[in-house]
Amino acid sequence: MKRWVKQISVLLVAVLVFMGTFTGCGNTTQTSGTSDKTSQSDKAASGENDGTGTKGDQLPEEFTLAMIVVTTSGGLFQKCSELLELAGKACGFKVIYDVGAVSPEDQITSVENVISAGADAIVFINFTTDVLPKVARICDENEVYWAQFLRDVTDPEILGMLDSSKYYVGRAYTDEAAVAMDALASFKENGVKKAAIVGPATGDITTDTRAQVFKENAADYGIEVVTEVRTLTDATDAAEAVNNIVASYPDCDGIFCISGSDSRGQGCIQALQSLGKSGKIKLAMVDFIDGIAEQIDNGTVTCAIGGQYPNILFTTMMLVNQLSGDPLNGGDKVLAKMHNLVLKSSEDCEAYFKYCEGEDGALAYNEEEIRALSKQFNPDLTYEKFQEICDSYGMEDVLSRRQ
Repeated sequence: MKRWVKQISVLLVAVLVFMGTFTGCGNTTQTSGTSDKTSQSDKAASGENDGTGTKGDQLPEEFTLAMIVVTTSGGLFQKCSELLELAGKACGFKVIYDVGAVSPEDQITSVENVISAGADAIVFINFTTDVLPKVARICDENEVYWAQFLRDVTDPEILGMLDSSKYYVGRAYTDEAAVAMDALASFKENGVKKAAIVGPATGDITTDTRAQVFKENAADYGIEVVTEVRTLTDATDAAEAVNNIVASYPDCDGIFCISGSDSRGQGCIQALQSLGKSGKIKLAMVDFIDGIAEQIDNGTVTCAIGGQYPNILFTTMMLVNQLSGDPLNGGDKVLAKMHNLVLKSSEDCEAYFKYCEGEDGALAYNEEEIRALSKQFNPDLTYEKFQEICDSYGMEDVLSRRQ
C-alpha cells in the first residue's frame, strides 16, 4: 500500500485534461482513493504486462500524471503544458499541475502536494541537482513514478542515486552543447570577433553548459569572449547588462543570451535599440520570444535557438509506458536526448510558427504521433525507435510529417 504524505497548504492549479474540467485547490488538496493507484503502481512495478498485455485503443487503466512547473502561462512552459494536455487526450490519462515552485524547498512541497492530490506519476524539471535525492526518496516511499524533462544529470553521485531509485524512470533532455556551437557558428557567419555572454545566475546545468561550451570553443571560431554577466532575472537586468557591456567593451560586436525567457531577450533587444546598436552588435539567443521573426529580419538577431518544448512529450511517454506495464528499457532507466531548433531567417520562423506553434493550435506532434510513442497503441515500438524519434526532432522532421 502506498504511504501517503499529509496534505500541504499550497495553491494547486489542477487541470483534469481527460475530463476537460479545471479545478482550483486553495488551502488544501484533495486525495483520491488508494485502491486504483495501488493496483496501477503494482502492475507497472512488477512489469505484469511487460509488452505482452492486450493492446487496444486505451490504456489498461486510467492514471493521473502531475507536472511540477514554474508557470503554464506564456513561453516555453505554456507550450509544454499544451503538448502534455494533448498527450492526455490522445492516450486517456488525467493531468494535474503544481505551478510556481522554483526553490528546492518549494519543489519538494510541490512533490508532496501532487502525491497527496492523487498523482500516479510526476514529470519534473529541477533547477538545481540538490533537490533530486529528496524527490527520489519521497517518490520511492510513496511508490510514485517520476521522470525529468529538459534536464540532464552529470554529477556521478547523483547519477548513482537515481540509478538505484526504484521509481525514477529516466529523463529527456536537450543537447545544450550544440546550442553553444550553433551560436558560435552564427557569430562566425556574421563576422563577430568579440562576444559577451549574458544570462541567469549560475547553478542550472542547462545555462551553465551553454556558457561553458561557448567559452571553451570560441577561439576555434576566431571569437574572444570579453565578459560574462550572469545576473539576469528579467528585462530590466538584461538591459542594464547590455548597457554596461557596451560602455565597458566598446569593441564588443556580439552578445550571446543563453536564456531569453522571462523577458531577458526583450531586454537585450530594447537596450540595443536604445543605444543605436541594433544590427551592429549581433545577438544570438536561446528561446523564441515574441516578435523574433522581425528581429531576425532586421539583423538584430543572428539566430534564435529553441523550440524544445516537445521534450516534455518524451518524458511523459516514458511514464505512460511504465504505468501501462510496458517499460521502454526493461528495468533500466530511459534516456532520450533531443535537439533544439535554430531559426535564422523569416522563412524558418514562418515554418516554425505555422507547424509547431500555430495560431490554429498546431503543435510539433499530433495525437496519432503521440500514440505511436506508446507500446499500448504501437506494439512495434522499441526503446531504440523511441530514442530515434526523439533524436530526429527538427524542422526537417516536422516538415516531413506535415507537408
